[in-house]
Amino acid sequence: MTRRLIDHYDNGENSNDKNRNHKRFRRFDEIIPQQRDLEEEVGENNCVSGHILCGSCNSKDNTCLICNVSTIHCDDMDKLQIRVKIACDYVQYGCKELVKHSEKNAHENSCVFSPCICPQKGCNFIGNSKVLGEHFKTNHELIVPPFTYDEVFFASIHFHDKNIVLQGKTNGALFVITNKTFYIMKKLNVYHIGPEPKPEYSFEILACSPEPDCDNIRLKAQIINIQNCAYIPSSNSLFVPYDYFKPRGRLSIKIRITKIGDVDSRDNL
Repeated sequence: MTRRLIDHYDNGENSNDKNRNHKRFRRFDEIIPQQRDLEEEVGENNCVSGHILCGSCNSKDNTCLICNVSTIHCDDMDKLQIRVKIACDYVQYGCKELVKHSEKNAHENSCVFSPCICPQKGCNFIGNSKVLGEHFKTNHELIVPPFTYDEVFFASIHFHDKNIVLQGKTNGALFVITNKTFYIMKKLNVYHIGPEPKPEYSFEILACSPEPDCDNIRLKAQIINIQNCAYIPSSNSLFVPYDYFKPRGRLSIKIRITKIGDVDSRDNL
């Protein structure tokens, strides 16, 4: 860690800066690496002898733990934090980006390689959304065949089913329709398994009435992104009376999923 920081610092300074700071950095190896996380390890203070201390090792009375002299704020480390680039936490899931320390959190909040959990019950596979789609296609069975975006398709869900999984034909993206009891009705929600920052898809769903004198129930909304299959509460819910599951305990639905930004079909469900 220490050597890497020195290299980044040296590459960003001209020769005069290097000579001027040589004495301060010649004892860089004496940083106390108590915490391995860079956010904790980046130094805040240094003493007059040149020892640079991380935030966790700087004592409350601002004295150096090595030579017991006073410490002051380390401007050189401020420069270092601006210049140094570090790997994304999701490198094991495929991300190869090197980002500035100050921009790391923002990058990871929107990283397309952030890990997602397989929605299949009993499966513990974790991977980025693209790899997860390939995993599901290879290892699990779809009740509903892969669908084409912006085209209407049919599905059915049993009264006791907790959810059904859908998969896009062109990109392998996974979607889940949850089916939860809500008083004397069932509440259906649609989720996309993928990075969370902003919705990428919208949906239109229609619950078909089993009786000709009853109205179909329709909902159109954006799809929430989730990564951990917690299925967070959503206001975009379709509420379906129990009677719609008669006579065989199954609800017939028509659904269309569209990528946000694409032109929606003008045809109603």
